[in-house]
Amino acid sequence: MTQQSRTRQDTFKAVVHVEEEGGYWAEVPDLPGCFTQGDTLDEVYHNLIEAISCHLDLTPDHVRVGLLEIAA
Repeated sequence: MTQQSRTRQDTFKAVVHVEEEGGYWAEVPDLPGCFTQGDTLDEVYHNLIEAISCHLDLTPDHVRVGLLEIAA
């Protein structure tokens, strides 16, 4: 779906995993193959918006991460 056909903001859930060496990585269960990483949770959140928008060919304005779930 192209960004012209999407006018609303889509909200996604992400699962965040803690790296043993420090930092985090996150995946979006609804978008297989969409994942990112970062040194802080804030960095992961911003990187997720970029990863999702690239994965779906959207502008970042059309993407919102509504929930960060920390994996056990």
